[in-house]
Amino acid sequence: MHKNYSPLLLAREYLENVKVNVIGGGIIIPLLKGFNFKEIRVIENPVEKKWLKKRLKGMDVVIGGYGHEEQKDAARAASELGMPFITYPVITTILPDGISFEEIEFPLFIDSTFDTISNTLIRTFQVIELIKLFTGIGEPYFPPNALELDFDRLTLDFKVKKIRLKVR
Repeated sequence: MHKNYSPLLLAREYLENVKVNVIGGGIIIPLLKGFNFKEIRVIENPVEKKWLKKRLKGMDVVIGGYGHEEQKDAARAASELGMPFITYPVITTILPDGISFEEIEFPLFIDSTFDTISNTLIRTFQVIELIKLFTGIGEPYFPPNALELDFDRLTLDFKVKKIRLKVR
């Protein structure tokens, strides 16, 4: 490593060629713009299945959005195109040659909409996972390993838990 480079500067260099596709957009866009990605595309909800593969083509990674069904469709399309998919709200990185989205039993969430604080934290961890994946800084979580945010809305306290997902 060059003595004038910090790990963050090196990360920016690695990321400048990465094309990111995000399902749902929102707060994650300014988080992503803090890095030097080659391209950031947003696919707004609802995701149209018939156009999904065409929208993802030529990208390097897909970051999952809010709905389970939209994520399932996007994860399948990403896998068919040979790119990783980072899930939401439980965070794990699905590789095209690894365990598929359909094989994972994700925890059920009664309320699939998250408050601003929870959503911001989850989206931040997705960006961290993306950085780990493309820079080699840190170790990404691959199924069955994952991260889950445990946020107490009364005390405003949160914990990030390492969990093990059930795989069919």
